[in-house]
Amino acid sequence: MVSLRVKILTLLGFIGYCSIRVNALELSNFHDHESLSNKLQELHSQHPNLVNIYSLEEKTVSGRYLQVIQLGPHAGKSRPLLTPMVKYVANMHGNEVIGREMLLALAEYLVSEYSQGNPRITHLLDTIDLHLLPTANPDGFARSVKGVCRGYSHDSGRTNDNGVDLNRNFPDWDLVGAPEEVIFDGREPETRAIMRWILDNPFVLSINFHDGAVVANYPYDDSRSQSNGPSLTPDNEFFKHLALVYARNHGFMYKGSGLCESDSFPNGITNGADWYIVKGGLQDFNYLFSNCFEITLELSCCKYPHEENLAREWSANRESLLAYLEQAHSGIKGVILDKEENPVSGAKVHVKGIDKPVVTTSDGEYWRLLTPGNYEVKAQYEGFESDWAPAQVSSLNERAFQKQSATRLDLVLERSTTRVKSSVEASEVNFQPQETSDPVTKSCSNLLALYKNACYCLPYLCGISVSRAAPAMIDIKSYLVPALVINLLFSINGGECSPWFGHYHGFEGLYNQMVRLSQNFPDLAELYELSERTVEGRPLMVLHMGQNVKSQRPILRPMVKFVANIHGNEVVGRELLLALAQYLLNEYSLGQNDRIRFILDQTDMHFLISANPDGFEQAVPGTCSDTINKGRNNANDQDLNRDFPQVQNGQFEVNPKERIFDNRQPETRAIMEWILTNPFVFSLSFHDGAVVANYPFDMHLDAKSNPSRENRISKTPDHELFQKLALRYSKNHQTMHQGTGLCRNDTFPNGITNGADWYEVRGGMQDFNYLFSNCLELTIELSCCKYPMPAQSELTQEWNRNINSLLSSLEAVHLGVKGRVFCRNIQYGTVTPLVNALAWIQVFQNDKLVSVTTRGEYWRLLPPGFHWIRAFQQRADSFQIVTSPWIMIKIDWNETPKPSQIVNFILEVYP
Repeated sequence: MVSLRVKILTLLGFIGYCSIRVNALELSNFHDHESLSNKLQELHSQHPNLVNIYSLEEKTVSGRYLQVIQLGPHAGKSRPLLTPMVKYVANMHGNEVIGREMLLALAEYLVSEYSQGNPRITHLLDTIDLHLLPTANPDGFARSVKGVCRGYSHDSGRTNDNGVDLNRNFPDWDLVGAPEEVIFDGREPETRAIMRWILDNPFVLSINFHDGAVVANYPYDDSRSQSNGPSLTPDNEFFKHLALVYARNHGFMYKGSGLCESDSFPNGITNGADWYIVKGGLQDFNYLFSNCFEITLELSCCKYPHEENLAREWSANRESLLAYLEQAHSGIKGVILDKEENPVSGAKVHVKGIDKPVVTTSDGEYWRLLTPGNYEVKAQYEGFESDWAPAQVSSLNERAFQKQSATRLDLVLERSTTRVKSSVEASEVNFQPQETSDPVTKSCSNLLALYKNACYCLPYLCGISVSRAAPAMIDIKSYLVPALVINLLFSINGGECSPWFGHYHGFEGLYNQMVRLSQNFPDLAELYELSERTVEGRPLMVLHMGQNVKSQRPILRPMVKFVANIHGNEVVGRELLLALAQYLLNEYSLGQNDRIRFILDQTDMHFLISANPDGFEQAVPGTCSDTINKGRNNANDQDLNRDFPQVQNGQFEVNPKERIFDNRQPETRAIMEWILTNPFVFSLSFHDGAVVANYPFDMHLDAKSNPSRENRISKTPDHELFQKLALRYSKNHQTMHQGTGLCRNDTFPNGITNGADWYEVRGGMQDFNYLFSNCLELTIELSCCKYPMPAQSELTQEWNRNINSLLSSLEAVHLGVKGRVFCRNIQYGTVTPLVNALAWIQVFQNDKLVSVTTRGEYWRLLPPGFHWIRAFQQRADSFQIVTSPWIMIKIDWNETPKPSQIVNFILEVYP
């Protein structure tokens, strides 16, 4: 119900304003392109200190300028710090013309009222940076016909001069994170100009004006389900607020029905996809690719009415236009600083509970639109983060002029206490991979090629697999793939959610697929980069997966890592890890697979899909043996799996606390730092050239006892555990457990082997994990052929052979015991977690100690049976050894996965 005051204002606005100011605002006719340009120049001439006119960087198809009016005392000058930018865009469909005239009227009204000292308008223009684009499609307007109320064809003027609907021409969510050259490729010049305008300026708030109905439409316009129904953003509450601000302040939009034929919109608002689905629209592009919140306003039932309607439209819309501008001061704003109080550009500002970060400007500014309430906010940037800070957002009066701004909240970044860097998007990685020579990868860069290569490109380009839910998950229109093809692929796969392998991914393709997965499943996946790049400058990217992955890891959630392609020419693991990531994310999202739900809910997973991307780029497809080793080593021709620190005669070759990183390859240093700074519990390293599960040690620690380096078992203190973990992989594999008849003359009983008993490897990653960290790693040899071809058949077979083993290995991180170590102050009786202190967990008659994390956590994998364990600490101040009592536990390896049993320890200390 709209108040009597609003109705009176509307009536007065129509009677009084129409009679007094209509002539001044020239609301008696529509402006063609020439008269519009002249009007803009006239405004600038009359108010040079308030009006700046500029053009977007590209012209239209027919060479017309896209002219923008910038309003305010800072127009054409440097924007004052923390002044929010707002844009209004009209006439994107050339035959939808009301918004075009409303923006001209608004510009004239604002500068006139500002010059006369109107306090509300003065405050607005002093505190926002307003940009009006009256026509985004002047070519289409030139073809449109006055008095025609409908029209969707090229001749109607709806499209640009290439016959393209500009509001279906923007990148959608399937390209979020893609490089700019990809998202700009194939767009119309008008679209490119608007995209560049949005991406180069930190707009906060926006409206896109259309005609053909009377309603305030909020995102999303697109829907992954491709069926009408609400498609909601993480900021749905605020978008509904924005739509209601406009509708309730409008002369009649708030009625919602009885305005245009049979339209019915409760309160005059609608979610876009709940009305009808629009793919490639400007509204969604703003939210997905920038910080800007945009809604779409449908102003008139008739797209191009006669002039006598203009005064009524201005009267109905004027208050809404002003009230909406005031919403730029909703929420919070601030500057993100480093410890030296320098502004940080490109930092992400997160609001707890809303999965939409905003990114800071070059001056470290941010604006975060929020409804009234209490929030927690933090900032993150490349391994640095602020603490969560409380923020209270007060209410803005929608009707009255308010001299208030958004809540100011500056944040200071400190070194992150969590081990994972912030998620990486494509635009944030300063790396330009070389153009791929793979014709399939090239062809997947545009939709036409996607149609031609559906079987090859669809699963990975879309970030989805062909599964039992394929018809509901794939947008048929946008990918130009008929439903028949999708259902055919679905039936070929037997109704299982199995990846469709078409080709090997070069570095660019692999990187883009990881970005796509992290963007398509933002609550379950993020991408980050290791601390150093390869010899040739490629980033070593890790796909991090788990429930609420962007939040700090929950206490006692174990970390597992899978690493592939450390030998660049051993490629099967590389593709299987990408497929496994896709499989896990898809199955979890479908919500029907309890096994996958357990894995993602209870496990913190990190996939380094290629540890040697330089080598892979040199590898030769079809190479099966060691006779051609091209690509095995890194770009310095070093075997990375011989480059980790070794043990010589029972002693570390270097002091592990000092020169451990000296003379290592950059890839090795990056992986070492990753292992040493994160409490990984279990790991797999994937190789090719055999079919076997290999467990440590790979080398003989005491060379004196084996001077000839003959092959014989080299046992760790956890020899029984490693054997059982290797058997777990082998027995779940379709063929590995056979042990013979798989590759040449290889014979591995039960499909497993001790590394040194097969052949000795010095400086391997598997041994490094065990000797230098808490992590237990197996090396899995997947394929007799290192780089098998053809890709489709070979990789599909390897997927089917390995999928159960891969899942059982992810579950293996829960086979044992976990807990926390606490300290009891004997004098005061207080019990607190042991944090930032060195302590260990010891298993009776086992020399392998597991260190406790900085949060007092531990995980200890153990074989089935009874074990005695305890915690101990050496006090730094007195060198006193403090121990807990021994505790006996029973370990069962159940068929049904479940979290490890929890055993906590208390160390009693004197102050």
